[in-house]
Amino acid sequence: MNNKNKKVLMIAFHMPPFAGGSSVHRIMSFSRYLKETGWEPLILTVKPRAYAEVDESNYKSDLLKGSNVTRTFAFDVARDLSLLNRYPGFLAIPDRWSSWWFSAFPKALQIIRREKPQLIWSTYPTATSHLIAASVKKMTGLPWIAEFRDPMYFECDSYHKLEKVSKKWLETMTVKQCDRIVMVTEGACSLYQSRYGIPDEKITVIENGYDETSIAWAEQRASK
Repeated sequence: MNNKNKKVLMIAFHMPPFAGGSSVHRIMSFSRYLKETGWEPLILTVKPRAYAEVDESNYKSDLLKGSNVTRTFAFDVARDLSLLNRYPGFLAIPDRWSSWWFSAFPKALQIIRREKPQLIWSTYPTATSHLIAASVKKMTGLPWIAEFRDPMYFECDSYHKLEKVSKKWLETMTVKQCDRIVMVTEGACSLYQSRYGIPDEKITVIENGYDETSIAWAEQRASK
């Protein structure tokens, strides 16, 4: 296969102009280095209204130059459907942006028909990204790489019963149905291997680091 024809559908909730954390930089660095190795990332994410915090200047960021980004609708149940600080818990399963599935799943199939990628890649958090990827894999049969930047389910965590059951189900389903798993730490890798008996060849660790391009971009913005 000619390297120029290799494409990966990347399902990622956190993308510019999200301004609430550092996860954007990991995803954008993945995208940039994939291009350097001959893969074209096709990024599927949410429209900015889904984010609690945005930085509109990120739209013009050098980090996005040359990126193939498709955005679909999602709303935050806790923010948009809350009444007196309460909202229907079943609508926040597997997370508060579960509405993203309804717009992203058909859009992903459309992208696949048009672009014909060879891989699906999704990243947690947010959990809905894995749910979208699982649905796409079921419909297309494409290989699926699932990234867990944090473990999804802890037995000691104080979830509501429905949330606890859904997180356990989604984590188990993802581990069983995906073709490869990426973890961020050796500890998380060992946890999942002991929990699910995952063979070494199916799971790997890509640690967080720093990207000089991202640092230079942040310094440039801070000086303005």
